Amino acid sequence: MKKRIMIVSLMVLSSMALFSCGGGGGVGGGAEVFKTVTLTAQSAFNIVDSDVATHSAGCGDAADTVAVTADDIDVLFTSTINPGLPASVTGSDVRLESVVVKYKPADSTSPAIPDQKYALSAIVLANSSSLTVPIRIASQAMKLSTTLSALRCTATTYSYFVTLEFNGVEIETGKSGTFETNLTINFADFVDS
Repeated sequence: MKKRIMIVSLMVLSSMALFSCGGGGGVGGGAEVFKTVTLTAQSAFNIVDSDVATHSAGCGDAADTVAVTADDIDVLFTSTINPGLPASVTGSDVRLESVVVKYKPADSTSPAIPDQKYALSAIVLANSSSLTVPIRIASQAMKLSTTLSALRCTATTYSYFVTLEFNGVEIETGKSGTFETNLTINFADFVDS
């Protein structure tokens, strides 16, 4: 009987270990364990309302001109020295190389939007430091696309679960890693004030 309980317990623990890991060998969504530091990412907002157009006059008005602007969101990256490093080993800075912005429709009425990839050029210092980086979550080209421009002068909203998937390299060790943070974005032709 004890042997069965032990086997079941080991199977449960093994399953938990397999399914609790985040992308790229990290400790879960939002963190990556490099050789000397752990890097986390946290979006400044959980929900973003993205206006697809700003109107100079009312919708449908002959004098109306439309402006379309991109949306960026601040992401806070925090580096923490891994515990248990030998005294002779110092933490390494991490170079952020790219981000892939992935959009998953939050409901059946929101159409698919292709992933967007952007190069990054930022370094998070190792000494338990933080760095805020603006990340483009809705480009001007996206808002001018047929999919999102169809929202102009309507009361329709498209909602998406967004994953910001970052790729970074620990400079001193060369170890690369992937980690992410998540948010929700709502696209609509919000009322201009």
